[in-house]
Amino acid sequence: LHVVDGLDAGGAQSLVYAFAKLAAGSPLSVYVSAIARTHDPALVARIREAAAGLELIETGALWDPRLPLALARTIRRHGVDLVHTHLAGADVAGGVAAKLTRRPLVSTLHAVAEHRSEYTARRRLLANLATRRLPDALIAVSEGTRESHVRLLGLPPESIDVILNTAAAPLLLPGDFDRAAKRRELGLDGFGLCMVARIDPQKDHEALVRGMHAVLVEHPTTTALVVGDGPRRPMLEALVAAEGLSHRVRLLGQRADAVEIMAACDVACQLTVGP
Repeated sequence: LHVVDGLDAGGAQSLVYAFAKLAAGSPLSVYVSAIARTHDPALVARIREAAAGLELIETGALWDPRLPLALARTIRRHGVDLVHTHLAGADVAGGVAAKLTRRPLVSTLHAVAEHRSEYTARRRLLANLATRRLPDALIAVSEGTRESHVRLLGLPPESIDVILNTAAAPLLLPGDFDRAAKRRELGLDGFGLCMVARIDPQKDHEALVRGMHAVLVEHPTTTALVVGDGPRRPMLEALVAAEGLSHRVRLLGQRADAVEIMAACDVACQLTVGP
């Protein structure tokens, strides 16, 4: 059972979808429970099709005692052998549910610990407690992620395994994918660069936009496609216009075909603001 904070577009959610998609047809049954008030309908539909089962749990508070109880019922109903949590809410509720049902718990750390400073004090306290006390195994998606949790949460370095995110996109492409046709659909008349990420303060879209001036000096037909949405999208749209780059930087919003867009481009760019 993968437990994740909501099914809005994001890296952790994409990883959960990849787990479900790649397990389909295998002896492994992957169930998904998503904790949040809102979800991306397109992502919900894809996971519902790929997973053995999908449950959407609405909540307004991380500390709601009904959450772990609901997850415990799901674990027992499906005969779940292993619980795997992603992000703070899932770590708390899914971790408690795993303990209630005596199932082993794996938690994946998707971001550096410094980003927990953006949580409310109560959310941060619960998330840190869950990370320190509940998992039987901890996975970090990078060496930097592990180092930050060792440094800020006092975790022993040997308690966290680093498993880099696999490039699952090629495995998720439709069998009849036509790259040339996709490039025509996207209007790519030259070099294609894409960034697939939610548009929020953790992702450095501004560096991508400003860096495009230097790129265009060397490669004047380059088009940058920004896939994703978020609270900083109006700001980013204004920056693109102010930099005079509307003809070469296009904001596509959330797209169900993000994997195909990446495959159609020549370079995928991923930026983040450092701690």
